Amino acid sequence: MPQVSRVVVLSAALVLAAAAPAYAGAGQATTAHARAAAAKPATRTSSAHAHGSKRLIRDPSGKLVHVLGKGHVRRVSGQSGGPAPVPTSSTSLTGGCSFHTPGYAAYYCHAGVYQSPYDAGSYFTVGAHVLADVEAPTVATSDFHSLWELAVEDSTQKQIVEVGWRVYGPSGPDPQLFVNYWKDGVSAGYGNGFVSTTSLISPGMYLPTGATKQFGIEFYQGNWWVYYDTTWFGYFPGSIWGGWGSDDLTQSFGEVSAGELYPCTDMGTGVLPAYDGAAHVSNFGWYGGGPTVNLQRGTVEDPSLYDAWVDYTGTGFTYGGPGDNC
Repeated sequence: MPQVSRVVVLSAALVLAAAAPAYAGAGQATTAHARAAAAKPATRTSSAHAHGSKRLIRDPSGKLVHVLGKGHVRRVSGQSGGPAPVPTSSTSLTGGCSFHTPGYAAYYCHAGVYQSPYDAGSYFTVGAHVLADVEAPTVATSDFHSLWELAVEDSTQKQIVEVGWRVYGPSGPDPQLFVNYWKDGVSAGYGNGFVSTTSLISPGMYLPTGATKQFGIEFYQGNWWVYYDTTWFGYFPGSIWGGWGSDDLTQSFGEVSAGELYPCTDMGTGVLPAYDGAAHVSNFGWYGGGPTVNLQRGTVEDPSLYDAWVDYTGTGFTYGGPGDNC
C-alpha cells in the first residue's frame, strides 16, 4: 500500500523530476525498454467479447480471458494504510517513523526508490515491471504490517495503482499478494474494485517465501492491469478515474506500519542493505517505452531502522532493516 506522510500534490512534471516522490501507499530492469515475460502480440483485436454467459476480455499479452468479477478477490484484512511521505531523499530530522492519522492512525517507515519518465524528457509510459524477492518479515505484536510494493502514479500522486506482498500480523507470518488503488488521494482499501480474470491467482493468496517473482502494472485498452509471476490476473477498471492512463511516476519500496515510533518489526529480510542478505529488487523496466532506468533513493525516515540502496546498475536496489532490534 502507499506510505508514511502520504500523498503530496506535485503540480507539474518538472517538480516530479526534481524531487523524490511521496510514497504511494500502503494504503505506497534490465533496460528501459525491457518487456515483461508475457510479450504483446504485433496485432490486437477488440478488447472484449461475449462467450456464452461469461464475458471475455483481452489482457496485455493479447490473450482472451474470462472476467470472473470482484467476488473472486480474497480480502486482505486490516487497515488500508497511511499517506505517503513528503518526496525528498533526505532523512527524518527527529528519528523514528512518521505518525499519520488519515484512515488508520499508525507510525509508518519506508525505504525504497522512484523514477519519473519525465526525468529524461517527455515519455508516454503506460506502466512498469520488476523482479522482487518475496520475504516473510517478522511483525511485532505491537505493530501492524510489513510489505513491499510496486506503484504507478499520475503526476499529482493522487491517482495510484499498487501491487505487492504483505505480512499482516493478525493474518499470520506468511506473505500475501495484495492490490490496491487510490483515487483523488484516497485509498480504496485492499482488493476493493479489483476485477479478477483467473481463479489461479487472487489478491489475498499466500505467496512462496524466498521466491523471486515478477510484478507489473500496465494501462491497456482502458484498464489498469496487474501482473504476478507469469500471469495478468486482473485489472482495475479505468472508469474508476475517468481518464488517467499514463505512468507519470513509478515507486517501489518496503513499508512498516507500526504502533510505536521505533518499531520492532522487520522490513524485507530484517537486514540493512549495507549487509549481506538484505532483500533485493531488480530488473526495473517500462511498458510502452520510457527513459533509461535510473532509480533514485526515495524517502527514508530513519536509516538506522530501515534503509534502501540503489545498486550499481541503476535498475535495482536492496532494502530493509531490523527496526529497533527489540
